[in-house]
Amino acid sequence: MLETCRWCKFLAILGIIFSVLMMLGGVALFFMGNVISGGTGLAALGPALGAVYVGFGALYLYPSWKLMRFGSDMPAGLKREEQHLVTSAFGSLKTSFRFWGISAIVIIGLYVLFIIGISMFGMFS
Repeated sequence: MLETCRWCKFLAILGIIFSVLMMLGGVALFFMGNVISGGTGLAALGPALGAVYVGFGALYLYPSWKLMRFGSDMPAGLKREEQHLVTSAFGSLKTSFRFWGISAIVIIGLYVLFIIGISMFGMFS
């Protein structure tokens, strides 16, 4: 269990780093979107994509934080034999897995809708 906690901490730290980088990239894209578009009439695309990147970065920060809580609470609970810390750690792990499971279902649903939309567009074209 302690080795699992070390891997969870490692993955949580990577998740937090990539979430922060994603948010910083979104802020940069938000402010530099007009420069990137180069006067093509897509000036609003940069700020819109920047806002999406910041939103997804903030959204992905939550399961990484929960995974970090599991990696921190579980070893402490096992070493001190405190049941409430172990229960809290497993609750954090459950929340992280629930987030990723719901995210996977939503993404699969969006893919299905996208495929149906493209098929309908192709049939009526």
